[in-house]
Amino acid sequence: MDVLSGMQAFVKVVDEGSFTKAARSLGMPKSTLSRHVAALEDRLGVRLLHRTTRSLRPTDVGMAYYDRCTQIVEDVAEAESAVTQLHTNPRGVLKISAPVSFGHLFLPGLIRGFMEHYPEVEIELSLSDRYVDLVDEGVDVALRAGVLEDSSLIARRLGSATRACVASPEYLEANGTPTEPGDLRDHACLGFGLGRQALTWAFDHERIHVNGPLVANSPDVVMEAARAHMGIAFLPRHMVAVPLEKGELVSILQDHLADRGGVYVVYSHSRHLSAKVRAFVTHCIDHLGPVAPWDQPVCLGETCKKDD
Repeated sequence: MDVLSGMQAFVKVVDEGSFTKAARSLGMPKSTLSRHVAALEDRLGVRLLHRTTRSLRPTDVGMAYYDRCTQIVEDVAEAESAVTQLHTNPRGVLKISAPVSFGHLFLPGLIRGFMEHYPEVEIELSLSDRYVDLVDEGVDVALRAGVLEDSSLIARRLGSATRACVASPEYLEANGTPTEPGDLRDHACLGFGLGRQALTWAFDHERIHVNGPLVANSPDVVMEAARAHMGIAFLPRHMVAVPLEKGELVSILQDHLADRGGVYVVYSHSRHLSAKVRAFVTHCIDHLGPVAPWDQPVCLGETCKKDD
């Protein structure tokens, strides 16, 4: 027998002073309610209720047991209510992981808007370019870019992760504008990454090995070098959205860029997704969509803008 169910049945019978009324209140057959109380008495080895055809009242032992059971039943109801509130109302600590540059560019405004809507949520943000295991490291939700390989996660796409080939207007004026990927071999190229891989750039139909004065594992360093007219850079589109919009950089070879996956908000599979995670995922989609800032034409250094 479920002891808690027996306690709940017993408390309700005493509160109502009747098996019939208690059964109606609990929405169960009177016979089932009676079996619950009888099973509880058998388990305890005592009589909890005096029953006659006209009245029902707890025994002395039953009254003492009722006092304890009432507190237990109320505590359980309180605990269930607290869990339900956490599940339905966003609150508590939300742990978020994101790449460093993406976090600097897009998360301050996104998080500020989220916290204005959900003041009972506390954000714990970790910016790192390494792969973070959400389950092992206790992270609730992460922002990731590229081609996702972990099928154990649920992913919602926020925008593209295509790279942009960019240079300053001053560099292009002085050195000419490449019209084909192969033309990059005659230019100073700025590598983002480590070693030879940083200078091997993948376009839609070919990979081009380039050369140049700088290789760095920081996209910020490479972008600043491009803004300083040092050469041509090949960076994630979201990284260069702002300088492209300002005209500090120009996007080239756009018709040759390959699809490199997307930018996603990801979280672990869960049959009972917490309200704070659900709210944050929805906020990301609403805040960055329907077209992510880095996917808008104005962010590609083009003269065209979206129709009003």
